[in-house]
Amino acid sequence: GPKVASRPFPFTQTYSHLEILQSSQQHLSPISLEPPGLTSLKMGGSAFANLHTPRMPPHVYNRILSQTLTTVQKHFTHVSSPISAPGKLDYGDIDILCFGPLTPAYNPAVTPKAKVTETVARELGAKEWILGKSGQGMNLAIPWPEDEKDLLEFEKDGTGKADGGKKGDEVEGECEKKARFIQLDIHILSTLSSYNWELFHSAHGDLWNILGSTIRRFGLTVNNLGLYLRIPEIELQDRKKSMVFLTDEPNTILEFLGLDAERWWRSFESQDEMFAYAAGCRMFWVKEKLEVGEGESDVVGEVPAEIAIEAQQNGDKIGAVHEGQEGGTAGKKKLKHNDRQRLEKRPIFRSWIEDFIPQCRAQGLYLTMQTSREQIRDEAFVKFGVQEEYERRLKEWNMERHKDELWRGVIKATVPVEEVDPQFRAASVKYLKSVIMEGGLWNGEAVQASERDEDGKWDFEEVRNFVTENWEEAGRLRMAAQQKRAVENMKAKAEKKANLEGLVSQEEVEEKVETKTEDKVLA
Repeated sequence: GPKVASRPFPFTQTYSHLEILQSSQQHLSPISLEPPGLTSLKMGGSAFANLHTPRMPPHVYNRILSQTLTTVQKHFTHVSSPISAPGKLDYGDIDILCFGPLTPAYNPAVTPKAKVTETVARELGAKEWILGKSGQGMNLAIPWPEDEKDLLEFEKDGTGKADGGKKGDEVEGECEKKARFIQLDIHILSTLSSYNWELFHSAHGDLWNILGSTIRRFGLTVNNLGLYLRIPEIELQDRKKSMVFLTDEPNTILEFLGLDAERWWRSFESQDEMFAYAAGCRMFWVKEKLEVGEGESDVVGEVPAEIAIEAQQNGDKIGAVHEGQEGGTAGKKKLKHNDRQRLEKRPIFRSWIEDFIPQCRAQGLYLTMQTSREQIRDEAFVKFGVQEEYERRLKEWNMERHKDELWRGVIKATVPVEEVDPQFRAASVKYLKSVIMEGGLWNGEAVQASERDEDGKWDFEEVRNFVTENWEEAGRLRMAAQQKRAVENMKAKAEKKANLEGLVSQEEVEEKVETKTEDKVLA
């Protein structure tokens, strides 16, 4: 949700709501007097479908924020709200982050969340509240201030007429009749580090969307837990397994990206100032021009042929070549799915793609790539000490791929399918797998095809030859073993049943078991 200015990191004590409010008032725009139809005039809080929660002008937002902080700070050691995006004309809801409950009544770790939510809601005078799923904040609906009557300008639609063309006095009358509420989102964090991280990660509205689209090309990801380095050989198949955690220390992350850590913790005066800050990231660069038929390699995957050839001619690794950000119409078409969604819903991110990047190209700015994905990876190895984990995970992944190829591409693929009984074929490949991959014996001995090299890999050609020569025998051995197990299972069941029938003589038990087993096998 929308954010507001807060104190610079780190947060080591409870901060006065007056300090936060004074900081925010220095940077928030005054109430807009522009005509209706502005793109920023969207619906307000969306958690309460049955209540009217319109967007708030800045002075209402600041007033309720101040009051809420004053109240909530009585019950937690740390309370704040993340820094707002620059130039906001209105706000949909108010986000409050908390850590360190002073009493059990406000502590979800010892009191059921439903009870904590009700306690917070009643303390803040909420009419309704929503518990929120596990890991999510609680949503409260508090009454709109009774003495605030200037909402009309914020409820006009894009036609330039109030409420879809109704006359102004009609709208004013309806607004007075319709009760208005403000949505508060209260997040109680379980650790100080998660509290600090949320303040950092939620700061400046869309800034992390912008930075994320920049650093993604260089193998870095920032999510709700921290900064990660991705392994390119893995991420196309399994993005989660490809991510190696680096750090969740905000200032360390900013410094690694080449950004001014101290400047981060103050509001930006304007969108242009924030864009200039984002462009200061050492991984940001702009594609100078778009070649005919040339595509942008998004994060990983096939590099366009022309770039790959150029890289090889220069003695570079393919992965070392990256394309700068395109922006404009061409850049929009090549965005990731998530970025395209952001483009539709987030006007600041849209302005970055459609306006700022093309302007940089037109002015000849940021046209030189300062680093590469490989250089960033190597720097991360040194700074965060993750080379061993990175290489271990890559080795494990390669071994998993190797085993999968051995099983599917060599063993199963070599055993014929046509004119072979499916049950017999299934028995054959399972037996071959047990001998080659699982340490099983073949006629009491290990086979050469099961041997692995110093990297733990099998010789595919050796395995293929062994399977070709022995798949029929493997099927027979497996079928015989299955039949033997079936006989043993039937004997065990028959013996158990005989004991339950109360047969006293062991000789009688064995005789009856053998008789029943023979009958079933013959059948």
